[in-house]
Amino acid sequence: MKYGTLDIFRLAAAVMVTAIHTAPLESVNGELDYIFGILIPRVAVPFFFMVSGQFMDFSRFSAVLKQIKKLAVMYGVSVLIYLPLGIYGGHYADITPISALKMLLFDGSYYHLWYFPACILGLMIVYLLRFLPKKAAII
Repeated sequence: MKYGTLDIFRLAAAVMVTAIHTAPLESVNGELDYIFGILIPRVAVPFFFMVSGQFMDFSRFSAVLKQIKKLAVMYGVSVLIYLPLGIYGGHYADITPISALKMLLFDGSYYHLWYFPACILGLMIVYLLRFLPKKAAII
């Protein structure tokens, strides 16, 4: 099955994520930059989550576990890559064991790595929601 239209929207979403991080129209007009660089692109990240879920096989626990392991490995490698940068930047100066655990499980060890724990947690939640009645899962 082909998903050509979905690929076009994924490309548009990638451009929007880039716009969020680069403020492309800031030097031209602040209001335009806010609209096209911040306001409208806010749909990009939720869209990526939905697309990721669209292609996930939630019928088998082994498929979900395989995806979680893959994401965990990528997250672990990313943490190792960004750890020296975080130390150098002083991001971990006042860290406690509890805040370190919270950071790793929910926030990401560096500010833009939040996507990995969010995907892992989202996969677990969606898989577990399958066992609830539909009305309860929707709520």
